[in-house]
Amino acid sequence: ERKLKNSGVAYLLWFVSLHYLYLNRIGIQIIFWLTLGGLLVWWVADLFRISRMIKDYNMDAATDVMVKLRAIWA
Repeated sequence: ERKLKNSGVAYLLWFVSLHYLYLNRIGIQIIFWLTLGGLLVWWVADLFRISRMIKDYNMDAATDVMVKLRAIWA
């Protein structure tokens, strides 16, 4: 559970344009800043995409844990 991300925190960070940094997507975060959030279009679109981005991140984190556990037990 330590690796899982919270959508509430992501929405708070979206407000200050740090949501990609929270999801460990540093390259996308830099591009986001350089384009000023796609001239705010990208920033507004992310408001509707954040919940899915969090679900995807958490699924990837859970899969990673399962793969590591399988390697330990094998």
